[in-house]
Amino acid sequence: CVDMFHNNLTKRVKEYLRNLGVAEEKVNEYLVILTQPTKKSLIFIEQEDLLKIVQEIEKYPEALKLFKENDVQAIRSSLPADLAKLVETHRLKYYYTKHLWVSGEYTTDDYLGQLKDILEQGELAANILERQQQELVKAQKRRDKLLGDLAISGQWRKVMDEFGNFMVTKIYRRYAQLMAVHHMSAILKEIARRGFMTEKQVRFMRPDEVENLLLNGVCNEQELLERTKYCVYYAERGYEKIMVGQEAMDYMKTVEKEIDKDVKELRGEVGCVGYAKGPVKIIIRAEDMAKMNQGDILVSIATDPDIVPAMKKAAAIVTEQGGVTSHAAIVSRELGIPCVIGTKIATKVLKDGDMVEVDANKGVVRKI
Repeated sequence: CVDMFHNNLTKRVKEYLRNLGVAEEKVNEYLVILTQPTKKSLIFIEQEDLLKIVQEIEKYPEALKLFKENDVQAIRSSLPADLAKLVETHRLKYYYTKHLWVSGEYTTDDYLGQLKDILEQGELAANILERQQQELVKAQKRRDKLLGDLAISGQWRKVMDEFGNFMVTKIYRRYAQLMAVHHMSAILKEIARRGFMTEKQVRFMRPDEVENLLLNGVCNEQELLERTKYCVYYAERGYEKIMVGQEAMDYMKTVEKEIDKDVKELRGEVGCVGYAKGPVKIIIRAEDMAKMNQGDILVSIATDPDIVPAMKKAAAIVTEQGGVTSHAAIVSRELGIPCVIGTKIATKVLKDGDMVEVDANKGVVRKI
C-alpha cells in the first residue's frame, strides 16, 4: 500500500502543497481538509444504523428507563421483542467486524452495551445524526473552498479526490477481509478435524502442506506444534523459509531494534487535526476496552473495527503504524477526534496512566 508504512503518497501531497506556497504550519490542516472523503465509510454507516435503533428505544419510556438503570444482562432479559429484533438484525449485519484474523465476533450483549453508552450520554439520537450530517456537509464545503482558493485542478484535483475515496474503499476492503477470515475459520476447523490436530496448528501450515494432508494424509505434526510455540516465516519471490525454536529466536535478535524508552516526545503524521491531553490507555484488542474511559488518550499499534467502541470514548488517538488513509485516521475524522498516526514506538514508550498531550495540528505527542 502506497501509504501504509512509508507515507509516500502523504509526503508527495505535502510537498505539492508547499510548492503552492502553503505555510508549514498549515500543511497538515490543509492535507486533512483536501483529502476528506466525500462518501460515508462503512464505519460511519454502522454508527448511523446503531443510532437509528437508539431512536426506536427513545420512543418507549420504559425501554429508555431499562437501558439507563440496568446492566446489560437485565436489559437483554427484559427488552421488548420488537427492539430485540432490531438489535439482532444489527448483530447479524456486523457481528464479524470483531474478528481479527484468528477469532472473535460481536454478541448481542456487546451491542446492548454500545446502545447503553449512547443513551447514557443524554443526547437525542436525532440530534447526533443531524450533527454528523451537518459536519459532513461542512467538511465538503471547506474542501471545495480550499480547492478553489489554491486553484487545484487537473491531475492534482484527481489525486485529492481519489485520496479520499481510497479511505472509504480501504474500510470496505477491511470489512470484506474480516467477513472472509471469519467464515474461513469453519474450513480450518474441518481441516483440523480431518488431520486430528488443532486449528492453531492448521493456521501454521503452508498451502502445499494442507494439500498433502488432505490428499495423502501426510503431515509433520511435531513440526507444526513447534511452529505454534515460536516461529519466523520469511518469504521473497521464489524462496521461503520457516524457522522455529532457537533458530527463530536467534534470527529475531538480528532484526530487533533498541528503543529509547525515556523519550519524551513522539512525532507522526496527522490523521485528524486538533489538540487533547489526558491519561494514556493502551488498547490493542477488544478485551482491552474495559479499561477505556471517556476522555482517555487511546494508544495502539494500529486500530481495527474491533476497538471502535473504545475509539468513540477517546479524547485523542495515537498509533504506531498506518498513514493518512489508515483505519485510525478515517475513524478519527468521522468522529472529529485528534489523531496522530505512524509514531512507530508509541506502545513501547508509553504505558497506561501516562499523562500526555496530543498536538495533532503538528503531529506531536508529548509526555506531561
